[in-house]
Amino acid sequence: RLQKAQTREAGARQRAEESLARALDKLDAAQSRHDVTRAEMEADALTRVGEVALIKDLRVRLETNGQQLKEVEQTLLCERSSAHEELAQAKQACGSAQAEALDADKQRAQISQDLAKSAACISSLEAQVKEA
Repeated sequence: RLQKAQTREAGARQRAEESLARALDKLDAAQSRHDVTRAEMEADALTRVGEVALIKDLRVRLETNGQQLKEVEQTLLCERSSAHEELAQAKQACGSAQAEALDADKQRAQISQDLAKSAACISSLEAQVKEA
């Protein structure tokens, strides 16, 4: 029984291989007739797929660049606002410093006048001491 089954299996395998070989021959013949057309169609399809992928990539890049541009604009607006605040503070500090400088100049002038008066007094007192 085992031998019969093996013989049947071998025959079936051989018929299947022959059928497969004929089918492959037919396929090869059909492929050789259509290879050029198929290659062109595949090239066109690949080109289209590549173009679609490129377009998608460019869209993503454009969206990304647009988002980055918005972020940069927002950052610049914040920095500009901060710079305006710092400038206003600097102007206020400069005004305060100028006022303090004017006050210091007035105080120096007053001190100089006081020193001049004191020096005149001292000279007068020295003169009086010499006379006495």
